Amino acid sequence: MAASLFLTEGFVPSLVPLLEKKINSDKVEQAALQMLSAACVDSACREAIKKHCLQWLKGVMNDGKDDRPAVAAVVLAKVLDPTAPQKDTGGKAEQDTNGVN
Repeated sequence: MAASLFLTEGFVPSLVPLLEKKINSDKVEQAALQMLSAACVDSACREAIKKHCLQWLKGVMNDGKDDRPAVAAVVLAKVLDPTAPQKDTGGKAEQDTNGVN
């Protein structure tokens, strides 16, 4: 459910321009980073973040303050991790296909 809200047409592409307007709100930037981090549980959300937020995240990681560079680094690691699962299982463990239980 949350992924469908996050992936609503135009939401992710419009997020970074809003954050880049230098709204001078540390709380808003921190909340956005936490939201992006949480959204990374879904593969489609990871792809949207990678496509639309990568440069902004790199900027926060390099120039941010407080703990924001660390949170941005975590989000970047999640979206750039080549070992991340390609298919979400909806929170269910995948069954072993070799018949051993």
